[in-house]
Amino acid sequence: MRAFLAFNLPSEQKLEAIEAINSFKALIPFGVKWVEDENLHITLSFLGDINDAVLDDINRIIEERLAEFDCNEFKISGVEVVPSNRPKIVWIKLDADSGISKWVKRLNKELATFCPDLDIKAYKPHITLGRIKDVIPVPVMKRLLSYPVSGLSFKSPDITLYKSILSKKGPRYISLFDYEL
Repeated sequence: MRAFLAFNLPSEQKLEAIEAINSFKALIPFGVKWVEDENLHITLSFLGDINDAVLDDINRIIEERLAEFDCNEFKISGVEVVPSNRPKIVWIKLDADSGISKWVKRLNKELATFCPDLDIKAYKPHITLGRIKDVIPVPVMKRLLSYPVSGLSFKSPDITLYKSILSKKGPRYISLFDYEL
């Protein structure tokens, strides 16, 4: 099964992301697959394809690492497209305490034993808003990137280990384990 670990959004920040998506849909009605409201989150670790048999081990590691988790603050810092040379994703960039990146790195090191497809790139906290399918004209891109965001700091209420089921209609996420922060 495909799985990932994510910080869930507080309602205020989720509404801000939904408002941004709705504005962007009016600006770019075609050529972008916008994220469904219920799928908005901050990815913590993409575990890739995992075997059901290691789920209890993954859960144990996450619970153990959460005991040392004490850095749960994000700040909305703007809209970005990545990569910048041939954009494929539109997201809200988040600044986070450096402790979060260190914690994710330690967590991923332990999870790698059970998750051979674990994505171990440097942690860049963000809220994915859409996946770009077609070229977006430069004037439209400039408007997208200048979209006003709140700049507010916030804390995630919890973390969820999700199963991701891909289909032509888009991904569907099923909660496997929830962890309060």
